[in-house]
Amino acid sequence: MSLPAILPLGGAHTVSFEILALSKIKENPNNARKHSRKQLAALKGSVAKFGPITPVVVDEHGQLLCGHARINWRRGTNPR
Repeated sequence: MSLPAILPLGGAHTVSFEILALSKIKENPNNARKHSRKQLAALKGSVAKFGPITPVVVDEHGQLLCGHARINWRRGTNPR
C-alpha cells in the first residue's frame, strides 16, 4: 500500500512525507528523554533485524518532535 505524499487533516493542517538529510533535522531543546548506550545499542539491533520501519516526525521548521533516539543513534550522539 502506498500513501499519498500529502495527507489532509482538515483546516490548515497537512501531513507530508519527505526524506530529509540528518543535517536538516534540528534537535528539540524541550526533549526531556535521554537514551543510554544500552538503549541505543538495542535500537541498532532492531534496525539491523527489521529495518527502519518508523519515520521520525519534524515540524515545518525541521525541529524534531518524535524520533529522538533514532536520530541520536544515527548521529552517534546523546549517550548517557
